[in-house]
Amino acid sequence: MKDQSPIIFWFKKDLRLLDNPALHYAAKENRPIIIIYIHSPKEHDFWNENSLQSNYLHNSLEKLSNHLKKKKLKLHVFEGKADQILKSVIKKTKAKSLFFNFEYEPKIYKRDQKIIKDFEKQNIDVKPFHGNLLHNPNDIKTKLGYPYQIYTQFYNSAKKYQTIEKPKPIPKKLISKDFSLGSKPLDNLKLKKNKSFEKILNVLWPAGEDAALKKFKSFLSKKIKNYKKLRDFPGIDGTSLMSHHLHFGEIGPKYIFHTAKKCSSSTIYIKEIYWREFSKYILFHFPKTETKPLKKEFENFSWKKNERLFKAWCDGKTGYPIIDAAMRQLNKAGWMHNRCRMLTASFLVKDLLQN
Repeated sequence: MKDQSPIIFWFKKDLRLLDNPALHYAAKENRPIIIIYIHSPKEHDFWNENSLQSNYLHNSLEKLSNHLKKKKLKLHVFEGKADQILKSVIKKTKAKSLFFNFEYEPKIYKRDQKIIKDFEKQNIDVKPFHGNLLHNPNDIKTKLGYPYQIYTQFYNSAKKYQTIEKPKPIPKKLISKDFSLGSKPLDNLKLKKNKSFEKILNVLWPAGEDAALKKFKSFLSKKIKNYKKLRDFPGIDGTSLMSHHLHFGEIGPKYIFHTAKKCSSSTIYIKEIYWREFSKYILFHFPKTETKPLKKEFENFSWKKNERLFKAWCDGKTGYPIIDAAMRQLNKAGWMHNRCRMLTASFLVKDLLQN
């Protein structure tokens, strides 16, 4: 008799239905799917609950929940330790499978590896996927089997030896089944602690998969042909504005790659997507870089700790116009142009000597 035990699908930083390999393969099992999201701020080192990002996450989850409702599916929202919540859901539903896409922050990746190991001991079939990157970071190595530390070498190797899977379509059929799991209404997470952010988000940063796809298609039709030239000018609206959509997984990197690739002028833009890939790759292979330099000789660098200078940098009051304009834009709008990110970061560490 065909197994009809339910599958748990765990949304993480992949808040989308298109180009979601874990969801795609869960649906192919043709079994009931329980869809969950776990908010676990204590398991993330750098989560700020009173932030624009927190408000944005609420909006993105709300959009995802509404998208699922149209398919007669419920997004079960929880808060707490991921392993405990997953164990509780498995116990209540008798689920035998867990599908999810990896995250690459060291603490979270380590947690998920433990979850995989513990659940497999309980005969739970755990199937994780690399849905938030173009490649499995373990697949790109030097000839001696070591991870790359230089972008150009990494990029050349990835382009030469690795093919990128086509984005998986939105599943045509997702089987739902009602369970009483004790999940929370989204509002109970209290992600919207600062209501003043709402106007900024509504005007500048509409959330959700549909908004991400719409913005990306607009970029391809209007901006990408001049991207190589205009991306260098912070005062011109010449970039894709995809960073936050990629961060929350409202759009997938494989979809971006294959869709952009159809444009003849996409080479430079695709290289920028590979810069994102490389940063995740370095973090994956060298987890110490979350708080320490990649090169050991810089660990004892003689920084000049100065709270006054650091605050001036944060507030955009250094007296250097482009640095201050960029930081004020970040504080006001929650975003900064790529070239300004490079300038402000370099100014902080190389000129102000602040760690």
